[in-house]
Amino acid sequence: MRRNRFLLTPGLRYDWYEHSPQETAAYTRNPNYNGLPDGQDADALSPKLLAKYQAADNIELFAQWAMAFREPEATELYLDYGAPGTYLRLGNPNLKPETSSGIEVGVNIGDSDFGGRITGFYNRYRNFIDSVDAPVQDPINYPFGVTQYMNRNRVQISGVELAAHKVFDFGVTLRGSVTYARGKDLGTNERLGSVAPLKGVLAIGYEAETWGTELAMIAAKEVSYKSDASFRAPGYGIFDLTGWWKPEKVEGLTMRAGIYNLFDKEYYDAISVRDVTPPAAGKAFYSEPGRTFKVSLTQRF
Repeated sequence: MRRNRFLLTPGLRYDWYEHSPQETAAYTRNPNYNGLPDGQDADALSPKLLAKYQAADNIELFAQWAMAFREPEATELYLDYGAPGTYLRLGNPNLKPETSSGIEVGVNIGDSDFGGRITGFYNRYRNFIDSVDAPVQDPINYPFGVTQYMNRNRVQISGVELAAHKVFDFGVTLRGSVTYARGKDLGTNERLGSVAPLKGVLAIGYEAETWGTELAMIAAKEVSYKSDASFRAPGYGIFDLTGWWKPEKVEGLTMRAGIYNLFDKEYYDAISVRDVTPPAAGKAFYSEPGRTFKVSLTQRF
């Protein structure tokens, strides 16, 4: 019998960053060049506390409180990309670092052969970094829109994740997961397009000692909370077929290969297109890649 059913784990993280833009010839040749932006730096301590309780042999309850700190990325600060006649994407050198505080509670059920996980989360953000339509639009020079990064003062993101798996004695494996999240700007009551809609994964695979394969279906719900004037990413379902092989005669070598978007379906990532309003005739430009092949080799020594 397990003696210590309760486990408490504290943690502390320190972040520090510094951005120091340097002027180059390529940067000054940009048609939107308007001087060298200022640099910035900041640091923060982020504590967290994780509690686990073994309620039964195959049931573990957990809860975590954590603070987080995210620096603005270089593209979010200094991006200046686009051309007259198309679109314009701008960074914002005045962005502040993003901070958050959140809780996560859930339960782990079962074991590595048959089990699942249920998790609920609730997070509050200050200075949430997001991409939005720029305050001053220019439909003549940039008919596909102008977007810029900005800080949202107060944001709330909450949701739930469910996952389950089953491993059969003859090598077949099943796994599935569903994720739902909702984000809201607490100042404007606006729902955030930077939070992905309902998404699920269902996969079946086979594993032997030296090789394995898996067919996975990834599905996402249609975006339904945007105005009719903007592009709402439709729901989709795509399939990925992947496999791996570890040659017995070459120790430490793993070969992986995959066919992604197996049936070459046209689909859109809701987060990637949240700031665009493409014309009907040209919307395929914003779609995700079609059928894609990937092969990789990994050698461990």
